Amino acid sequence: MIHFKRGLFLAFFLFGLIFVFAQEELPPTNVPGSDLLGEVNSETGRPANLEKFQEFGDHYVNQEQNKTFLYQEWTNLLANNPVMGPILFYTDQFFSFFDPLWKVIFGFEFSWSWAFFVGLFLWFGVAFVIYFPAKEMLHNKLFGFVTGFIVATITGFYDVLSTAITFFVPFIKNIWILAILIVLIILLGYLYEAFFKKLHKESDDEALKRSLEAIKSEGDVAQKALHKFSDGGGI
Repeated sequence: MIHFKRGLFLAFFLFGLIFVFAQEELPPTNVPGSDLLGEVNSETGRPANLEKFQEFGDHYVNQEQNKTFLYQEWTNLLANNPVMGPILFYTDQFFSFFDPLWKVIFGFEFSWSWAFFVGLFLWFGVAFVIYFPAKEMLHNKLFGFVTGFIVATITGFYDVLSTAITFFVPFIKNIWILAILIVLIILLGYLYEAFFKKLHKESDDEALKRSLEAIKSEGDVAQKALHKFSDGGGI
């Protein structure tokens, strides 16, 4: 328990340092054009005020339409939507505050876009792939989870995941292609998990078989010893 508390304290301390250094490196809010946009949110690069953001909404929509499908940010695309506009605007501000953390764990910052969720999906995919062999190595689920988390975070930290997203860009032109790709990956994941479950069951069956054989052998030895004792010391 003491080691766990120390580890938890260290984790919070490190995340605190990440936020401190990240805040020190943030660009100033007085960016070019701020006389028109007003105060600019340093995390998102958008006006800090929703009304100002929606006032220039057409500009942001046109800006996003020039981007590739995966990297189009829904917050900008739906800037003038009376319902989704405010929801995406404020949630984007909230989650973007944790960008230093996302950058460390995933290797990219938050945005309401398919690129972010594809990256997130790939991160969990890496953790999933590592989890099963790591778990079988020590027959310990916690070891599997921790190892999967560490390896996935390392791939994110060294921009492997962001590079993978860039690789998918020329092939994913719309939501249907993306959906088909995700279904195929989930199917492969299901087969991968089924393989390790079968391997685990066979390993358990083999261990049970060896245990039964050992018990039987010990029983035979005990039985022979009992007969020998009976023959030698019978009445």
